[in-house]
Amino acid sequence: MSNKTIGFLSLTLTALILGSFGIWVRILSTDLTIYQQIFFRNFIALLISIALLILAKRKISIKDTSKKYLFIYSIAFPVSVICFTVSILLTKIAITLFALYVGSIISSFIIGTYFFHEKITINKIISIILIFIGLILLTFPISNSNINLGIIFGLLSGIAEAIGNAFRKHLGEKIDRIFLVTIAMISGIILSLALVLINHESLLFFTQISLISWLTGIIFGILLFVVSYLTIVGFQYVELGPGTLIYSSEILFGALFGILFFSEYLNLKEVVGGLLIFLSIMIPYINTKSPQHLIKQ
Repeated sequence: MSNKTIGFLSLTLTALILGSFGIWVRILSTDLTIYQQIFFRNFIALLISIALLILAKRKISIKDTSKKYLFIYSIAFPVSVICFTVSILLTKIAITLFALYVGSIISSFIIGTYFFHEKITINKIISIILIFIGLILLTFPISNSNINLGIIFGLLSGIAEAIGNAFRKHLGEKIDRIFLVTIAMISGIILSLALVLINHESLLFFTQISLISWLTGIIFGILLFVVSYLTIVGFQYVELGPGTLIYSSEILFGALFGILFFSEYLNLKEVVGGLLIFLSIMIPYINTKSPQHLIKQ
């Protein structure tokens, strides 16, 4: 199996698992607030990553790693979550998702092209056009009355996510992957703890939740660790732009889980949008041998 295939499968599986997160969130919402959930799942994932580091006796060294890049990576994750949360509070969820992926995709192609010197091809241009159309179909209608601070924070969330993915790609080649996951989990815990305290929520929720919530939280934490690890693997082997396109299929998987578990059926517009997203994911992997397909070397 080629590295490109490993990267593609890693990011596709990541998108599939991310699409299922809505199920776990709804189950946990019976006992926990959203910020308590973030703390719970990050805490479980952190325990797993630390345990693996100890059991595997990994030697961690950041001596030859840019401390600036590591710092940016460590704050990109919580900044993205904060902006996403603010956006959700200020506008509709559909508009937040549209803004998130617009910011993420545009930023990914810019960062990939100008910082990682990835090639811009006709296939990538067609792909990004299709994904914009698909996302518009899935989140339409968007009126001028909805263009407010909510969409701005959604865009900022996507930009921060793209930056995080870019530095995952860079750092994943230099630092142990599990250690990078550990850093992300610690930053998530710090963020969620701050939000819990700001909102005057209880930190003793562990003693007040049901067995179902305990089991769900543990599963959620395991999945969070898995997707964090697979994301690093995926972006190590796949270029940033196409990788973000694969990552964005989370929307389609989320819609499918909504149908299966909550009977949230899609209309024709949403089905067409989902198909366009899948098509946009595949186009960058179509081999074009003619040298004329390269726009920028």
